Amino acid sequence: MISELNDDVLLHILCFLPSATDVARAAVLSQRWRRLWALAPALHFAVGPGSFADEQGKDREKFAVSRRDAARRLIAGVDATLARRAASGEGDDDVDALAISLVYSSDRYYFHDHHHEADVTPLRVGGWLRFAERHVKGSFALELPLVAPVAAAVAVAAARRAAWEKANITSVTDEGVVIFVEHVAPSANAEEEEAAPEVVELPRSTRAEVMSLNLGYATVSVPATGAFRALTDFTIHHAVLDAGGGDDDDLRLGHLLSSSCCPRLRRLRLRQTRPTRSRSSGW
Repeated sequence: MISELNDDVLLHILCFLPSATDVARAAVLSQRWRRLWALAPALHFAVGPGSFADEQGKDREKFAVSRRDAARRLIAGVDATLARRAASGEGDDDVDALAISLVYSSDRYYFHDHHHEADVTPLRVGGWLRFAERHVKGSFALELPLVAPVAAAVAVAAARRAAWEKANITSVTDEGVVIFVEHVAPSANAEEEEAAPEVVELPRSTRAEVMSLNLGYATVSVPATGAFRALTDFTIHHAVLDAGGGDDDDLRLGHLLSSSCCPRLRRLRLRQTRPTRSRSSGW
């Protein structure tokens, strides 16, 4: 019987379950499994395919609402699970691997169809990063949709583009003359000022060996020297690096990549990562 196996073997089995939800379901088998759920060495959370999975169906809008609600429940579940794990103490709070993916599983839709951005707040993300900092000793992966201010800006730009295309009309007269009527789209209100972005700090983990962060253009600050002593593989996508209010953005990026910050780094991947003066996320 599987329940007769020792705890180490059962925990190893739990590592192969695809998500934290599956691990939680396994915990209903017995009180012993419920205890093991609290000790699971790997935690994986993912929102899945998203509303476009049924984009050919008649109920796509209804399905999108369902996926949004499911994403919100997952986000709340991440909070609850990590809080419970952090409170367990006595070494049981550490995890070998933590993966949180709130991006629907298609690169084609990274900039669209996420309706749970408002739930991915700086306070909440900061809590996840702090958990990783204190409790992850192997690999940490975090994938966020576009943060709410950027998602809103993308939606506004798309609406303006659609309005411009509708307003700019091309027609041909009976004499074969092409007439193009152009209406200049109104620009954004020049008096509207961007709010200062909220900043979260990258986790200063001295134990994590692999870290992959896709941050949806969130604004992040780089921690102090020696923050990633064990890190060998580092990926950071769609992030804005904060310079702490100064003009040293390039120095801050250089510090992130330096041997003093990442002395064991062997592999680095940067994509769509820029200093604050290049573009503010507003987050």
